[in-house]
Amino acid sequence: QAQKRSQKEQDGSEIRSVELERLTAEGQTLLERRDCLEFFRDQAAEQFERHTRTAWRPRSGSMVNHRALTASLIDSRDFIAAKRQVQIAPLLPTGPKIAFTGGMECNDHILIWDKLDKVHAKHPDMVLLHGGSPKGAE
Repeated sequence: QAQKRSQKEQDGSEIRSVELERLTAEGQTLLERRDCLEFFRDQAAEQFERHTRTAWRPRSGSMVNHRALTASLIDSRDFIAAKRQVQIAPLLPTGPKIAFTGGMECNDHILIWDKLDKVHAKHPDMVLLHGGSPKGAE
């Protein structure tokens, strides 16, 4: 966050530039420290397995290696997921989904409409799912 703030505050002066360089180096150091601790953890897990012949599992969390997971990668994933959600949202109407099927031979439209009217009375914001067949009650 400090790096982002410093990037926005850049005015071309050497003082601001040096401050941004310091923050960038500090961030890089933190990443290297995390990678080092993950390496120690992985090595300890291998030694544990070698001595006990059982795999080590953390008490909580996961053994995911975050070496390639950066803030920009997380932001990019979030952006792509949000973009996908915006594209899909119009295709997924809100409300309870009601599936209806009666087979290709079902053609009692009075019974079909009666049942659909009863369901619609119970769920006025329903979304009707159907197979789209030109024949029958699909």
